[in-house]
Amino acid sequence: MLLKKDIQNIQALFLKDDDGKVMYSLITNLENLNYVVRIQVKNSNDKAMDETGAKEVTSLFFIKQTAIEDVRRWPEAVIIDATYKTNAHKMSLINIVGTGNVSSIRVDNRLETFPIAAAFVSSKIEDDYTWVLKELRSAVWDDSELPSVFVTDNEQALKNAIESIFPESRHLLCRNVTKEEYNLLLAEAEFAFKNAMTCSDENTFQRSLLKFQTIVTKQGNFAKNGEAAKMYLKNILLQVDEIKRWAGVLDNRHSHTDNRISGGAEGFHSGLKKVLGHQSASRLTLTTKRMDAYYNQKRSERNG
Repeated sequence: MLLKKDIQNIQALFLKDDDGKVMYSLITNLENLNYVVRIQVKNSNDKAMDETGAKEVTSLFFIKQTAIEDVRRWPEAVIIDATYKTNAHKMSLINIVGTGNVSSIRVDNRLETFPIAAAFVSSKIEDDYTWVLKELRSAVWDDSELPSVFVTDNEQALKNAIESIFPESRHLLCRNVTKEEYNLLLAEAEFAFKNAMTCSDENTFQRSLLKFQTIVTKQGNFAKNGEAAKMYLKNILLQVDEIKRWAGVLDNRHSHTDNRISGGAEGFHSGLKKVLGHQSASRLTLTTKRMDAYYNQKRSERNG
């Protein structure tokens, strides 16, 4: 929670201009909704305050107390999606969700998704991701069980931040993203590569990789006889630090409760965007109120 001195510091920082008042209203509103709130600021021009003494908020992290309890209860998999833009403030929304132990009533063979936390960041660079994940770890995990896996798309800055802040956890790439990057032209190659991604034994993994390479390097199947695909496999996906993120023979050793695509976060995010509507482009305070209402709705659905 924000302490009295935190509120006083926020007042001193943000009540000097209209933008600051909007940010102050947003932060106090989140606090009133029982969120743990953290902000990151920088001086104007990254060096000194301007004539009014105003500072720019570069990142805002918030998590509800009930979400902290939920993720401590179900820490196995954390899914992160960071694609939605809020136009007026030019900040990206990072959405962080988890999965409980109750089956979804909308998607077969999937566990119900629950909200963990969210953050607005001025840019999706490694420093911003690192700050968000530091705040997430500080707010949720002290002596409690850390996540077994993080599932994200193939964004290098986010991958680096996870390795830095959660070195104990395994990072897994969304399988949909991995397949799309290959943009396979032949169904046989896609089938072979999918087998390599999902199989649980070493022999099947090696046979599937060999079949994939045979198909993509066959003359006429791909431009330059599949040299680009073969080199991508050799120089990137089969490197030690990458293969552990996508190969089923390795990632199935870890508890990920079948969270091997980021669809849980993306589906949750899609519903959230429908609730936010066009207002999210202009008023962060209204945006967070609607986010809170949506979080409460999803929590009620899960609890039945």
